[in-house]
Amino acid sequence: MKNKLKLGIAGAGNIFKVAHAPVLAVHSEIELVAICDPIADRAKQQAEQWGIPHFYTNYEEMLANHPDLNAIDICAP
Repeated sequence: MKNKLKLGIAGAGNIFKVAHAPVLAVHSEIELVAICDPIADRAKQQAEQWGIPHFYTNYEEMLANHPDLNAIDICAP
């Protein structure tokens, strides 16, 4: 069985909601592990909507808690 790509998301705004999330959701080889956004409610809402188990308000905390991430999708200007 092939290992999934463990992905963290930086930014839970419109770039993520409209462009990135719908595309990532159809790829079974990608596991969305965590999402971070400075606005906690926005991070929580997107985590719940897309089945992302962890959310944070800064990327440093996300990285510290998930050192096994393979990549970060930066959805912020």
